[in-house]
Amino acid sequence: MKEAETNNIRARSRLGSDSRPDVSILIPRLVLIGIVAVLMVFGTVMIYSASSVEAYSTYGDSMYFFKRQLALAAAGVAAAVVITRIPLSFWLKEYVAWGFWAVVVLVLGANLAMGFVGFGAKRWIAVGGFTFQPSEFAKISVMILCTFLLVKYRSGGYRSFWMFLLQFVGAVVCPAALVLIQPDLGTTIVIMVGVLATMWFGEVSRKMVGVILVAVVLVAVVAVTAKGFRSSRIEAWLDPWSDPLGNGYQIINSFYAFSNGGLFGVGLGNSTQKYLYLPFAYNDFIFAVVGEEFGLLGCVILIGLFFALLFVSFRIGNMASDMFGKIIANTSALLIVFQAYLNMACVIGVLPVTGKPLPFISYGGTSIVTTMMLVGFILAVSMQDTFDAPTKRRNSIKVYSGDR
Repeated sequence: MKEAETNNIRARSRLGSDSRPDVSILIPRLVLIGIVAVLMVFGTVMIYSASSVEAYSTYGDSMYFFKRQLALAAAGVAAAVVITRIPLSFWLKEYVAWGFWAVVVLVLGANLAMGFVGFGAKRWIAVGGFTFQPSEFAKISVMILCTFLLVKYRSGGYRSFWMFLLQFVGAVVCPAALVLIQPDLGTTIVIMVGVLATMWFGEVSRKMVGVILVAVVLVAVVAVTAKGFRSSRIEAWLDPWSDPLGNGYQIINSFYAFSNGGLFGVGLGNSTQKYLYLPFAYNDFIFAVVGEEFGLLGCVILIGLFFALLFVSFRIGNMASDMFGKIIANTSALLIVFQAYLNMACVIGVLPVTGKPLPFISYGGTSIVTTMMLVGFILAVSMQDTFDAPTKRRNSIKVYSGDR
């Protein structure tokens, strides 16, 4: 009771006598909402532009993918709103953190048994006429469980460090392995980046973060060399013109799109590469269509919007009064922006193609829903958490045992 009264007093002191929220809290939240709204609107418009030709040739309706994306975006917004309404303390319950993780692991296992193969990988499950990728939810479940375990360890919930380490490693390796053998190296990399982020923002020693990073790099190297198709992607990345009608075809047409766009682009809807030249023009390679229609300037603005999203989310996370809020907000933002920059790097040829969509922009139901769920977590920290000085955060870690 005393703790609750103290929190109420703090809340009233922040709101002030006129009950208006602190500007330092409100502005980052509004900026984040604005950036997300701009990205979603722009993404929906680009999906229509990039998919209209293929949609008409395949389904006889140029707006087929556009209309589906509108419904999927609405579902994503609804998911974000629901998460902002769930108390942050709910995710600190041990049965919730482990339960959510277990459900995702079970679905990943079911995907290997009952999922269908598409583009050489078994990544999708069909339910009632809809398909979804369970690996997308693995990013969120691993983030929540790793954050919970770190908070539990920091609050003295383990008898020994080794027990914590055993659970932490198990929480990461199990779902990551199930995703990797689909095979889906791109999502596995994103999951591991999220794990490293939780450790970094959870103030784990740099030595341990470095050890995990080295392990991730070694696993990635082994995964690339163990599969022939990944080696061929590396070869196509290094010299796409060595196989212009095979593995190099997609990236070459992506280069053509960017070269057509020049500095200011050919204008919205005027892309030529979307006329069935560029594969996945409305999905994984939609950034190439952005480059063609809006040019270098449009690409730079889009890159800047994702950087602004990262900056303002870090602002929210770093104002959180407890370690849980800090880790969740910062890691959620990093997962979104890392995947965005990973996609862009692949499309412009800086990195080999990984098959990861561009958040908010690419067509895909699971992607937009999980991305908006991550936005929901950031907003939940902004709307529900207390905002004290960062120095108080280390002394106010929420103790997990009281929320069981």
